[in-house]
Amino acid sequence: MKPLSFLFKNLKKKPKKIGLALGGGAARGFAHLGVVQGLRKHNIPIDYLGGTSAGSIVGGFIAAGVPIEQLIAVIPKLRWKDFAKLRFSRKALFSSDPIERLMRSQIGDVKFKDLKIPFAPLATDLLTGQAVAVNYPNLEVAKGVCASASFPGVFSPYEINGCHFVDGGASANVPVGVVRDLGADVVIAVDIIPHVSITKIPKHMATIADRGLDLLLHNVSQKLLDEADYVIKPFTKHFNSFGIKKGLDMIELGREAVEQNIGEIKALVS
Repeated sequence: MKPLSFLFKNLKKKPKKIGLALGGGAARGFAHLGVVQGLRKHNIPIDYLGGTSAGSIVGGFIAAGVPIEQLIAVIPKLRWKDFAKLRFSRKALFSSDPIERLMRSQIGDVKFKDLKIPFAPLATDLLTGQAVAVNYPNLEVAKGVCASASFPGVFSPYEINGCHFVDGGASANVPVGVVRDLGADVVIAVDIIPHVSITKIPKHMATIADRGLDLLLHNVSQKLLDEADYVIKPFTKHFNSFGIKKGLDMIELGREAVEQNIGEIKALVS
């Protein structure tokens, strides 16, 4: 009779469940599409998805099953008016209605319970400051995404079930813990905040603020990134977060980042 140790060794191991945590970074979120493309090219499964801000927009599309090629075809036509509508109020400068319309144009009124891939957008409760996964089963995905992407002062807080939410970056710019909580054995984080030096002082208030925010987010995100099993960083040179016209270039950076790291990623998930 063969020893029990022999039998245990020959039991078929369950495949690891892989989760992708997509970080925030405004227009640089296009790089997430390239990362997903690259992983799929190498047959790396994506069993769970989490997203913050721009990462939640991409995550919502992917989780709902929208073909990446379909999304890429839309990108050259996108303008900032497709993400924000000027509407001065006491609470904000812009309305996030365009983000909701953009989501609905691709995924309709799909609810979280109906998604092909379990997905959680991360938002921040304005009153408590707590990070909240707004993936309630009967909530429409477009609404959860808007809550995650409501950058304070730019967009008004987004109300869901009596709670007021702002951008998830205020609590966790890369939602590693959320993806782990969904059930992932391995969490691959995608950090789209460039950690690079620049050679010139930005000329305008908006680009100075953008640079300052990058530095802040980089520093506060390090502990979160340490909790991931692997971190992909598509940006090795400066890209400001307003570069919507460079969407296709940023997608390519996402693909390249996967290719440069694919050996280690395969070893991790095998």
